[in-house]
Amino acid sequence: MSPKLMTAAAALGVLVGSGSASAADYATLSTHYAWTGFYGGVVTGLAGGQFDNSIPANPGPTDEGGGLTAGVHVGYNHQVSSEWVLGIEADFSIIDIDADSSTIGAFEERWMGTLRGRAGYAFDRYLAYVTAGV
Repeated sequence: MSPKLMTAAAALGVLVGSGSASAADYATLSTHYAWTGFYGGVVTGLAGGQFDNSIPANPGPTDEGGGLTAGVHVGYNHQVSSEWVLGIEADFSIIDIDADSSTIGAFEERWMGTLRGRAGYAFDRYLAYVTAGV
């Protein structure tokens, strides 16, 4: 056998022999980011609005209101393929928004909560997604 043919046969043997390795052996080589799992955090900020309920038959607040917010959020993502991610997220915040009317009524908002579903497309460590909920 010629030296070139023996080298080719030896290289082929290494390639074929490496086929018997398990997926776990290659897991450490992957740099693919996994999106599956629970997460949570805290939020803080400002909230506000301008109220203009000047309907003559039923007057209401016509004022500006705003204040600080503070809350928590939790969620879970499940990566259904290497690119697609589905998830659910909930948050709850304490807020302080007031608006008054000189004639009748007032508006007070003390808390806010949401529950949303999410569908997204993962680009390694980046996730582009749409979300909808109540």
